[in-house]
Amino acid sequence: MLRPKTPCQRVTVRYVSSITPKESSRIIHRRMEKAERDERMDLTTALTPPKTEKGGFTRPKDLRASNWFPGGPYVADGKAYEDPSPFAYEPHTVFLLESRYDIKYEVGRVDSPAHIVAVCRAGDFEAVLKMFNSRHSPSDCKQFMDNARWPWLKSKEAKFLKSSDGDVERPETIQDLGDSSAATVGQQAVQDALEQASRDNDDEELRAKKDFRRHLSQTAAVAARVSEEPQLSNIATDIKPLQGKIPFELEFEDGTVAHPSGFVPPTPADKQYDPEYHLSPHPHSRVATELRRRQVETVNEHHSDSLVPRIEQWQALKESKGREGGLMPTLTTGILSGDVSAATEPRDAKIPTEIHGVHNKAIVQPMQHASGFVPPTARMSRGETDARTSVVTRQSTISGETPDAPERPPTFASSDTHHLDEEKTVESLSSAAKHTQALSELREKYFEFIKNEPFWRPLIALTVSTRPIAKTLARLSRGLSQGEPFHSAVTPDDRKARISFASRIRSLRVTRMRTLAIEMAQLLAGARGGPIGVRFDEHSRGRGIDGEGLDQPISWEKRVIGVGIGKWYSLADELVESFKVLAEKEVTEAYESGNNAAAKAPLIIYQFDDYGRPVGEVPEFPWLAMDKMNDEVRMGIQALGMVNKMEKLLSREPPSGKVLSVAIEHANSSSENQKLMNAISDHNNSVLIRFVDDSSLPAKGELRAGCARSALKKRIDSFYREHSDSIALAKTMHVSGVIYPHFEKDRTKAYLSSRETYKLGRASEDDFSNGNTEN
Repeated sequence: MLRPKTPCQRVTVRYVSSITPKESSRIIHRRMEKAERDERMDLTTALTPPKTEKGGFTRPKDLRASNWFPGGPYVADGKAYEDPSPFAYEPHTVFLLESRYDIKYEVGRVDSPAHIVAVCRAGDFEAVLKMFNSRHSPSDCKQFMDNARWPWLKSKEAKFLKSSDGDVERPETIQDLGDSSAATVGQQAVQDALEQASRDNDDEELRAKKDFRRHLSQTAAVAARVSEEPQLSNIATDIKPLQGKIPFELEFEDGTVAHPSGFVPPTPADKQYDPEYHLSPHPHSRVATELRRRQVETVNEHHSDSLVPRIEQWQALKESKGREGGLMPTLTTGILSGDVSAATEPRDAKIPTEIHGVHNKAIVQPMQHASGFVPPTARMSRGETDARTSVVTRQSTISGETPDAPERPPTFASSDTHHLDEEKTVESLSSAAKHTQALSELREKYFEFIKNEPFWRPLIALTVSTRPIAKTLARLSRGLSQGEPFHSAVTPDDRKARISFASRIRSLRVTRMRTLAIEMAQLLAGARGGPIGVRFDEHSRGRGIDGEGLDQPISWEKRVIGVGIGKWYSLADELVESFKVLAEKEVTEAYESGNNAAAKAPLIIYQFDDYGRPVGEVPEFPWLAMDKMNDEVRMGIQALGMVNKMEKLLSREPPSGKVLSVAIEHANSSSENQKLMNAISDHNNSVLIRFVDDSSLPAKGELRAGCARSALKKRIDSFYREHSDSIALAKTMHVSGVIYPHFEKDRTKAYLSSRETYKLGRASEDDFSNGNTEN
């Protein structure tokens, strides 16, 4: 192979990134969310029992923080790390809300109070509770309130069913009566119910004993009768009469019985249980043989002709049964027993075919056959005469003219699909309008009612120092230890008891949250080596990564948990004592040592009212007022609002006959199109955005239509390029899974001046509520 004389030249390839500034900001935002999510997943793993595999074996769980250990997958792949949001390390509260009144559920589920587990910032707890009991409550909460048993609505009537198992269900009935208020059911009423149930049970037992004795006496009589006949002592016989005997027998006028085939049976079916017939001569005697011969001769001589048509009928009946098989008896038995239901189903192809939409002199005629016959309708079967409007005439081969029907305005028949669809549409619209109106009236009434009496009451609240810990507790508080729902711990029969079921579900939820609070306090105190990957500020890489945080225990200010209990709960005092005892025995004595630990409890327990305000002795919370809002975040919020406004403008279509126009102020007449586009793309330059007529000529320094859109897109990229970190930080201020109160935006101070002036008209300006139309 010949080589070229000139040596090979080295070609330098430079990689050009296609990531836009907007996508770069999104990547930073996703990395910040992932750092917080990995921390929450590690905490959830530490508080979840391991899954038992086949054979009873378990395996260690994978920790997300181990990916950043030396030699881990993320370190080996060279992945970039981004600090989590600083707003994740503010005190947050996990709270359990319970509805004041029962909720109406679907059929088969008893009415019971609803429960909601949510997370909010510790400083917003009272504001969030106020929002739940207002018009700004979440949609699922409004749905619960729409189906609540309000005091002014008709109460549900209780139905008491009496079961045959009186001894089994009496303790459950007494328990339900005991759970109710003592004012409604007294001790005397319970005693009377017990005595009445005992008397009913005694009567049933006496009746059962009498029936058993009667059955024994009949059995003994049959046994004595059998023992009297030696030839039947070793034979057990049973005669079962049949509803229909096969083959079928024909009885003639003279009393002769024969089969359709001509066979004369020795014992007719109607004489089978006649004792006088069996007292005749023995069947094998000569007399009996002669009698049988005479019967056969009588049938052959006198009744042979009459047997033929009956035999044909019998054969036709047998053939039809053979064709049907066992289908008809099976269907009949199923329908009588309730296991089979039959119904007619209309077919698309009906013979004769019916024609819709026939017009006669621009008048729509009713449904009719191709021959011109107008079939009767459902209205005619009810006795109405207005079901059919006119008769469609046709040529007749019979001499004479067909009488004309009287003229009257045509109306559609009830079977006409057009009229039926119109009626259904009108009825559905009217019913939907009535439902919407009734729902609006109900909401107006209970919104006014809950201003003085909150519908959602806090039952228990856990306050922790960071958002990942709070989201972990909230996630695990929505089910049992293995993720099962709370009602799975109650048997299906016990779920039908309205009073006991509600109290048991409440007890299960409170117990679950108390167990999680104790387990989290143990973990933060150092149980099993403490939590791996937990952070208490945004600059930390995570406890255990590169040995961070392992040299000393977690300080008390960061690991203490505030426990608030609703004062309205009837067992609030007992619940407070249980928290104190468990915290002392399972946390302080087990994992803490020294005089300093004895002075500081791992839990701060207090009580609050229906509005979330502490009552009695108000404790001093150790969490600092962590105000993460700074000028950089406020600048990012305002920059995000300006960008969203321009993106919203680009996503909409201009009005009819107009185009988008972007003009720059103080532009020279000799400005080229490219230079003008670069000037508009710079967000530091002031621009005028509006819709203009397409027929007018563009002014100096103005771009229209596609050029204007391209310039605005570049201007958005300029915003993201300069404020990428601030915008990403502003997006992480509010995350999903956390409830934030309804508040108005503060526009008193501008950290970033807007240089876009919008003149879009009154109708267009109403669409842009976030921002000034003219600056």
